[in-house]
Amino acid sequence: MHLTNQLYINYKMNRRSLKIIGLVLILAFTAYEELSLRPYLLKHKVQPEFIGGSLPNFLAVLIVAFLFSVLKDGTVKGSALRVSIQGTAAMVLYEVAQLWMPQRTFDWLDIAASLLAGLVSFFLLSIIDHSDVKKPVK
Repeated sequence: MHLTNQLYINYKMNRRSLKIIGLVLILAFTAYEELSLRPYLLKHKVQPEFIGGSLPNFLAVLIVAFLFSVLKDGTVKGSALRVSIQGTAAMVLYEVAQLWMPQRTFDWLDIAASLLAGLVSFFLLSIIDHSDVKKPVK
């Protein structure tokens, strides 16, 4: 294997490793949020109240975007933008579908949280994609 090819593989692996680490951190925070933080926020009516209610939507977009990014790493041009849009669209569609689901509640604040998370995921993934971690030599 040529040195250039080896450096490119290392570069892709490092970016992918950063995305996997980010995904694991998001999943760990989501577990904490669901098991401890959210019940506390809702029980004590911490202001603003929509944070406790919409935080799961925010985190779900981050999870989907990072997961898609890990799975598609390097295979699609403009990947950070695409996976951020896909994650956001998935959660917005799910929120709209709740209009027809029994015992589910449609909430505009959940859509706002999903849109905000789409921007955050694009920002974070763009930073990772453009990091200078062992860039390939041309």
